[in-house]
This record gives sequence, structure tokens and C-alpha cells, in this order.
Amino acid sequence: MPLAKFDIELGAQTQMFVSEDRFKALMPQSLGLVIPFEDYLTALDESHPISWGLSYLYAELWVNRRLGSQFIAPALPEFFTETHRPTELRIPLTHENVAVLEEVRAGSDLVFTLHLQATITGSAPVDRVPDDGRRRTLQTWGIPKEVIGPVRSSDNVVIRVPKLDWVEEILPQWRSADQNDSPDGAPVTPEVRTVGQRLDAHALARTLSSATPTGDVEEILEHVRAPIVGF
Repeated sequence: MPLAKFDIELGAQTQMFVSEDRFKALMPQSLGLVIPFEDYLTALDESHPISWGLSYLYAELWVNRRLGSQFIAPALPEFFTETHRPTELRIPLTHENVAVLEEVRAGSDLVFTLHLQATITGSAPVDRVPDDGRRRTLQTWGIPKEVIGPVRSSDNVVIRVPKLDWVEEILPQWRSADQNDSPDGAPVTPEVRTVGQRLDAHALARTLSSATPTGDVEEILEHVRAPIVGF
């Protein structure tokens, strides 16, 4: 089970375990990969006044290629609160991303690197705040604890997705999406032409409108796989 370590202070460390045996597809929320994880704080001496925990987690998926490392896609950022503790990394992937991953996989297990960036915050009960003036101020305002930080830390972990899980659990979502894109099962390919040096927006709009039965804007946007920039 891959382990990421985020250093906070001397003797304190937040650790994150990635569950390689529980990968799943991101569909129907989007097309991509879901990576389950667990995080916990290394136990400190009971006399330590500060308790630490993740408040924000960001990740990037990278692969090793012949000419070096290549960035593939970012994960959706995850925010942590006292009542909300995410347990999954969600990584949307495009058809182009998957094509690169398939080339890297070359018929075997898929191996990639997760670059993790964590923001950790701490808190101390007001009666254990060492600064007398600060403690009295917090008590006057009725604030029960002092917030410490944030502290930022990062780590890299190598992830292996077994071939069977990738082929049977993850890859089928793109085939299903393509079948839903058009009545005959073929993916919709927008009609993109240029007028001089500009994109022919009218041609693109006609193609997207014809891709849905009603021409509804929300339905049309579902067929846009990436932002269209530069109109």
C-alpha cells in the first residue's frame, strides 16, 4: 500500500495511504479514475498542545516516458473540515489522456506517479495557548481554540493499477460514453473549420446542436470534451 508523508513539525507527520486494491471509475460524475486513500496523524506525546490534520489536498498524475516525465492530469481538489473528511482522489481523464496511459501501459499494469500537495492546519485548546495575551483575547471573544498554520508539504508516490482492474473497471467508461454520444454509437466529432486565422464558430455550433435531440444548451455542453478558447 503506497504511503505519502507530509512533514509538519519535529515529531509530527500526516501520513496518507493509497488503496491500490479499490480503484474504480469516476463515471457517472465524469470520466476518469477514483483512488481511495486514508490519512492519519502520527501520534504525538499527550502533552503536545497542537493537533494537526489535512485541510486541503491536491494531486497530479504523471507518467514516465522515454524522454522523461509527462504530466497527464490534475485531480479535483479536496477540502477537509471537522465534519467532512474526503477519502477519495478524483482524477478526470480525457480520451487523449487515456491514449497516453494506454501507450505507457503497453498491455501490462498501469504504473504512474501521484504528486501530492497537502495543506495542514493545527489547533490548540484555548487553555493551552502558551501566549498569555493571545489566550486572554481568545477567551474574551469566546473562541474555544487557536488555529495554527497553514503548513504546506508535498510528496510523490508510485501507483500501480493492475491490468485486470484497468481493463475491466476503468476503460469501459469511455466506450460507454462514446456509445451515448451519437445514435449509431460513434463519438461525435465537431465540425471545426477555420475562417482565415479564426475558428469557424458557426460550423462548430451547427455540429453541437445536431448532436442532441432538442438542441438544449445543457445537452450541447455535455458534448464539449474540453473548454473552447479563443472565439
